[in-house]
Amino acid sequence: MKPSSRVLGVVLVLLLAGLGTLLFEVVPVETSSGWSDAAKRNNYLAAGRLLEKQGIKVSFQPDFSGAPSGQGVLFLSSYAGALPPAEIAPLLAWVRRGNRLVLPAQYLGNGKKRSRDPLLSELGVVLHDYLEEDHEERLSDDKRLLLSPEAGWLNTGFQSRLVLEDSLDEATELLYDGSGIHVLRYELGDGEVVVLSETTLFGNRQLNFKDNSALWLHLFNDLPGSSKVWLVYEGDFPGIMEILWHQARLPIISLGVLLLALLGYGNRRFGPLLPSPDQPRRRLAEHLQAAGRFLWYAGQQSRLYAAVRHSLRLHLFRHHPHWRLLPDNRLIEELHRHTGLEPGPLHQALNTPPTNDLARFLQDMRVIDQLRKLT
Repeated sequence: MKPSSRVLGVVLVLLLAGLGTLLFEVVPVETSSGWSDAAKRNNYLAAGRLLEKQGIKVSFQPDFSGAPSGQGVLFLSSYAGALPPAEIAPLLAWVRRGNRLVLPAQYLGNGKKRSRDPLLSELGVVLHDYLEEDHEERLSDDKRLLLSPEAGWLNTGFQSRLVLEDSLDEATELLYDGSGIHVLRYELGDGEVVVLSETTLFGNRQLNFKDNSALWLHLFNDLPGSSKVWLVYEGDFPGIMEILWHQARLPIISLGVLLLALLGYGNRRFGPLLPSPDQPRRRLAEHLQAAGRFLWYAGQQSRLYAAVRHSLRLHLFRHHPHWRLLPDNRLIEELHRHTGLEPGPLHQALNTPPTNDLARFLQDMRVIDQLRKLT
């Protein structure tokens, strides 16, 4: 490409770039980054913030840690009917001192299979699951919840399958829609307990759905100015192992002792101990053979030859001292005359430089062994 053509191409690119800046405009667009980390951890963060806007102090707790120390409302977002007995009595005593407990009921079975809720049994609260109980009556689709003739109706998001029953007829407030009762309020001493068929409609995603937020505020009405709300947003109650330890500590310890006894009985020896068998000792020749094999394959042929020849010379000069002063050729002649071995193999075994030929090495070792025996 000629210089003029290259310059023309650069000018054309610059013109197109300038035209592009005139035709297009860069506009910054803000996009939502999704849920905050606090909202991801706490499904009831929005519900707590709504209470704070009403001037109510809210304390978020990830799990239940016992009855609060102050006055106010305790909201348990999840209740599995598994509070240890040691926690139930202080909690109910805290309610009787003029506080409020808000929690969902737990489905505990159907008919004779229904288990007893240690916290709500004295109130007579029963939660029915129409799908689990094969309820034949058609459920109504009317979601309007009647607060009172004065307050009117709320359109809420309660599930039609979950309804409450006031079996002892002691509730001071019943909120119901076309499918049945969803909110029960009981007086307990100077305080009160509010039981819900579910609490999921107050989560971060469902709070703005229909009139769920209005119902949420209704649960915390008539609070004194100094009251506080403790919102347990996970409801992590003790696990099954902790519950078993509190409820059945002695049987667990007994089973553990029995298991240790069975393990000890199963590991018991039968008969006397057998003596350890004696390990056979290897001969010195086997060690020497292994060492020679190692040196040969490690490329130390000259070292092997030097050691064998030096040992042979010590043997010869010890038995024939007058051979010590003989030169190599005269020593070969004396060995030939004394043993009858041919001079060629004698010279090769005693004087020739070593090689990595294994056949020759074996032949030389046989000659040296014969010399040792014949002298």
